[in-house]
Amino acid sequence: MKREYRYPLSLEDELVVEMEIERSEIVDFKVIYNTIVNGKEHQVVRYDCAHGYAHKDILYEKPKRKEMMADIEYDDLLDIARDDIERNWEQYKKKYLRLINE
Repeated sequence: MKREYRYPLSLEDELVVEMEIERSEIVDFKVIYNTIVNGKEHQVVRYDCAHGYAHKDILYEKPKRKEMMADIEYDDLLDIARDDIERNWEQYKKKYLRLINE
C-alpha cells in the first residue's frame, strides 16, 4: 500500500513523505523538501532508498551528491529525515537559492 503525506513549511515550501508498506513494514520511502521558485517546484533535499540503499540526495550543492544513511530500519530513517528537514529547511533553501542564482 502506498501512502503520501504533504506538510506545509511555509507558503512556498513543503515536506513530502511517500512510503510503500507491505505487511505492516515500510519497504520503500522518500522524504522530500520542495520549494517554489518563480512559480516552479524544485526539490532541494531528498531522502530515499533508491539504488538499493538509504541515502540523502543533496541537491543544493554543485555537484549534487549523495550521503549514505545508517543501516537502520526504514521507519527510524523516516523520522530522522523528517526531523532534519523540519529543522534545517530554511538553511537548505538559502543554499539552493544561491546555487540557482549563480
